[in-house]
Amino acid sequence: MRCPTLTLLLPALLLALTGAGPTGSLPVTTTTTTTDPTSASPWFPTPASMACAELSYLLAPATYRSAARSDTAFNLINTRSTPRCTVFPRSTDDVSRAMRVIFRHQARYAVQSGGHSGMQGWDTVSDGVLIHLSQMRGIDYDADRRTVTFGPGVRWGEVYNATAPHGVSVLGGRVGVVGTGLLLGGGLSFLSPQYGYASDQLVEVDVVLVDGRIVRASSRENVDLFRAIKGGGGRFGIVTRWQARAVETGTENDKHWYGGNIYYAEGQIEQVLSAVDRLVASPDDPRAALTASFGFTQQPKLTWSGALQVFYRGDRAAFEAHYADLLAIPAAIMDVQPRSYLDATRQTPVGYEGKLSYRWWGQMTRPSPAGEKVTRFHELWRAYRRYLVDNLHLLEMSFMSITPIKTTHVEQSYRNGGSVISPPRGVNFASVQHSDYLFANRTAFPASMDVERAALGAEWSRSADARGLPLFLNEADKSQDTFATYGAFDEMRRTYARWDPTRFSMRLQDGPKGL
Repeated sequence: MRCPTLTLLLPALLLALTGAGPTGSLPVTTTTTTTDPTSASPWFPTPASMACAELSYLLAPATYRSAARSDTAFNLINTRSTPRCTVFPRSTDDVSRAMRVIFRHQARYAVQSGGHSGMQGWDTVSDGVLIHLSQMRGIDYDADRRTVTFGPGVRWGEVYNATAPHGVSVLGGRVGVVGTGLLLGGGLSFLSPQYGYASDQLVEVDVVLVDGRIVRASSRENVDLFRAIKGGGGRFGIVTRWQARAVETGTENDKHWYGGNIYYAEGQIEQVLSAVDRLVASPDDPRAALTASFGFTQQPKLTWSGALQVFYRGDRAAFEAHYADLLAIPAAIMDVQPRSYLDATRQTPVGYEGKLSYRWWGQMTRPSPAGEKVTRFHELWRAYRRYLVDNLHLLEMSFMSITPIKTTHVEQSYRNGGSVISPPRGVNFASVQHSDYLFANRTAFPASMDVERAALGAEWSRSADARGLPLFLNEADKSQDTFATYGAFDEMRRTYARWDPTRFSMRLQDGPKGL
């Protein structure tokens, strides 16, 4: 009699040692790691090689590729990794089976949807299993329930294009090529001033836990998990189905918005920063959406500038009244006009290019007290500019971006059940991010720059007023302890202990720290 266990494990072991095995239905791409003798040698199988062997045997790969690196990430720095194998699931059950195998073998793993992470290693892995969600791409609008259901493999531009003919949209990324993983960090949208973080409009999600179990989370079931997913950065499982409220935005022909891009020359930056500070401090008007970026690009030549995306849900007169301070400053280029919401989402911000190596740093701050000529934003910018001047020989472009987060945004978050982010109520503040892009084909930041960057982060902390403000995970660095700044951090730790009691994700998946 054949032992069932040996029937299963012997072919898996053979495949771990030889790379050979049968074929079937679930796509699995295998690669060979050649940098570590113990992981490369067939005589020293690793947990990842054993997991990939079992996945290849049980799930039967339909496709292979010979490339040894994960080259699908938007961020070039995350194309250096060498996954032992890549799984392309097409369903929640596929993800569940993959995670059961990964969990059983205690293998390292990573999950990639849009691949836009600024954190090295968060959406790829070396000598581990990469779960690539690109094949989970459904989008469905339910007019009766006013909800949109979509898979983790789609990008926001696809969702917006699918929903616009119905006159609705969902809260998602401000850039259409970004993936749905944005929701795991909360997410900021041009609709956030009216409706809160993008994740605040979620209705329910399907989640595959680290041990492969499938659960549904919403405001009615598994509520603690639902709140933790919205800001938990993937630590609480793999979301395989998103369902969000649809909000009325109009069709592509409905020009209900006014705005666009405004560019200011270097000499106007300090004046623009003063205007932005006043906008952040002013009484909330949730119809206004703004992102202001300051920095440089060296393509085609070194140019310093301020680049603003400014929108108002209203007509030209309302736009001009709200942004009067900014519009009084002479602009180098002004491209503002009536737009649909879909038009607004297609306005790509300055510096947003793929296949460069980049990373981020996040800071939160309140605006300055009224009347201060040198605002907190001026202090952040001046420190940042000194840092940039020291590193011009390394960087193709770099920007400091400011996004206001005001009282209506925060109240809407709590009104929809809240999340572990839990920002303070009744306070206007801003998310400030700096993003550094290396020259093309560079895939590593030098150690000298790491030291200067840490010093800049410390200087920013001293200049800002971040008391009680939660960092925005989507714009932070992997070294920053983002979770510890959340208003419901203690709740978050209890929830993590419940849903991942062996701390599998913290041990074997790169990602946010602190749990």
